[in-house]
Amino acid sequence: MEIKRIGQKAILINSRYAKILAFSEEFSDEKINSISPDIVLGRQIANKFSIYLPGEYETHEVWFMGFQSNVSKNNVDIYVLNVDSVRVAIIYPDVCTLNKKQIEKIGIIDILVADLSAKLEILVQVISEIDPRILIPVNDDKESLNQLIKSLGVKNITEDKKLKFSEELFTNEEYQLELKKLTF
Repeated sequence: MEIKRIGQKAILINSRYAKILAFSEEFSDEKINSISPDIVLGRQIANKFSIYLPGEYETHEVWFMGFQSNVSKNNVDIYVLNVDSVRVAIIYPDVCTLNKKQIEKIGIIDILVADLSAKLEILVQVISEIDPRILIPVNDDKESLNQLIKSLGVKNITEDKKLKFSEELFTNEEYQLELKKLTF
């Protein structure tokens, strides 16, 4: 599995079986069609498998679950994916604190992709509750990023244009949160 940033926030996840586009709000439908994803998260696009409502889905050998933590909003703000046997969570900015049942349903997460536009206190709490091995922030707000790093006590920080992951990277029981920043 490979994750790369293709816009201000937009990321493209390439698995063995599908291309998944998240944070696509910055792109027009035509631009999305030129990117040619198999699956689009967060909005409906004609002729694409689009996931924008709460529920469980499976397509292209990828399992998805969409959560609505913020019931005052009418959209999914957390997606959980199983891509090439790696569990990925994607947090959108409207995320709220999670209850115990939601945390249990989310389960073990290897990689957490988070929009730093979310409220810092809530974002720190959600990240701490989910307890991922790797955190990938998706915007360039340096102040928010620095506050998040300080709040979480992250020491291992790297930056790259694309990140490659496989199931084997996540077999060790002991780990320390790593922050991996995507550039484009």
